[in-house]
Amino acid sequence: MNALKTMLSDATGTYEIAKASGALVVLTYLGLAIYAVVVKGQTFDPQSFGIGAGAVIAAMGAALKLTQKPA
Repeated sequence: MNALKTMLSDATGTYEIAKASGALVVLTYLGLAIYAVVVKGQTFDPQSFGIGAGAVIAAMGAALKLTQKPA
């Protein structure tokens, strides 16, 4: 639990909404990809998955940068 709190909070221990929502988006993206392949029987396209995952991670990084407080 301590590792999860460390990942989702800032240096002062306050939870950040950008990190929490980014983690939720990544987990949802992975879950839906697994669902499409396992349950629906669709073929797995690694290039499309990689492009989508990269876009999600880049958007999360941009959100974290935009929520930083000036020093």
